[in-house]
Amino acid sequence: MGGYAAYLQMVGNVHAVDADGRLYRSGTLRADQLEALVREKGIRTIVNLRGGEGSDWLKSERAVAARNGVDFFVFHLSANNVPPVSTMQEIAAVLRNARGPVLVHCKAGSDRAGLAAGIYELAVAGQPLAEAQEQLSFYFGHFPWLTSTTGAMDKALVVFADAMAAERSPDKGDTLRIVQR
Repeated sequence: MGGYAAYLQMVGNVHAVDADGRLYRSGTLRADQLEALVREKGIRTIVNLRGGEGSDWLKSERAVAARNGVDFFVFHLSANNVPPVSTMQEIAAVLRNARGPVLVHCKAGSDRAGLAAGIYELAVAGQPLAEAQEQLSFYFGHFPWLTSTTGAMDKALVVFADAMAAERSPDKGDTLRIVQR
């Protein structure tokens, strides 16, 4: 189990979320790894979910984005707390409207990136909750058991799904725009 987690960290935990390569997820990559991924996959938008203002790695990441004409968004999420629904809706809007392919990342690519990938599955790809929840699995290094508090990401995805359902309820009208693939 620990060996697999170490392997994911070593390779950057990079995965395509959908078959057509519209969304990728990863951990924070070194500048050379990010540059290679941007070029190899044609990444046009990066969504950083860990903040990092003032850090050298964020400066490097911004420089890679600028050099390659890549749009760059930053959300400061904690893997240990359910973010506000409004923040998750903002992430959904960015994922819906961003130039693709899009890369979402957090530190390890396991928890916050899994939440963003799940949000994408629900709000952009129109997948059911059970499908979206697969983005928060051990396959990607998500480990919400024992003393870990990263189960907040699992809860957040359900909260987001409930908010989407409430927005679509008959008494509110169908106000949520979902793109079917």
